[in-house]
Amino acid sequence: VAQRFDKYQLLVPTEKIYVHQDRTQYAAGEKIWFKVYLSSLTDKQVSSEVVYVELIDGKNRRVIESKWKLVNGVASGSIQLPDTFPRGLYQLRSYTQWMQNFDQEGFFKREIKILSLVFSTNTNSLFYIERE
Repeated sequence: VAQRFDKYQLLVPTEKIYVHQDRTQYAAGEKIWFKVYLSSLTDKQVSSEVVYVELIDGKNRRVIESKWKLVNGVASGSIQLPDTFPRGLYQLRSYTQWMQNFDQEGFFKREIKILSLVFSTNTNSLFYIERE
């Protein structure tokens, strides 16, 4: 069984994604800057040319989706959050089309917090609000 599994892993490339972003807390109207790194767990060369980067809400709904071209296994970009984007906890999720053939547990996932940005006339400054 172990030999068959090793042979299977050599024949079927397994891709892994890591996403590095500028921070994990944002306000509506800001940009989420990121860089995606794609690697293969086998000696086979990574073949995916496109990566998907999405924001998923607390009800597991895709609220923002984007598609980026990978060059040598790397893609850089940003997601613009609308000014009216609801605050709350979201999941940044990334995967390739090839990865969709397997369990979503292999997708890259990270919690992102969206806050409200408020201007205080008393202090003449901006600050984040988490709750009403």
